[in-house]
Amino acid sequence: LADDLARILHDPSTLVVASSDLSHFHSSERATVLDQKFRELFESGDAEALWLALESGRTEACGGAPVVTAMLYNQLRGGEQYRVLFQRNSGDINQDRTSVVGYLAGAMA
Repeated sequence: LADDLARILHDPSTLVVASSDLSHFHSSERATVLDQKFRELFESGDAEALWLALESGRTEACGGAPVVTAMLYNQLRGGEQYRVLFQRNSGDINQDRTSVVGYLAGAMA
């Protein structure tokens, strides 16, 4: 899919968006570990390593495939920047840290 996007999207101003929650229904402590791994791999720009971590359960994202696809597309168009803009989990908002969902906003260029 990343190859096809690179082939058909010629305008460099085209915005590609991938959306996903991160870990689901773990304690805040466990979610922090899982979500930190996602963050590290996203910031490294290593889409293949992120995919392997998702497959093995070392991190979680229900929309991991779209995120990895967007990362691969970014690489194909020469992008090298991966930056986390914001990261939290639901316990940070509702104070229930027994079962949380992780969230991260990132940008790549």
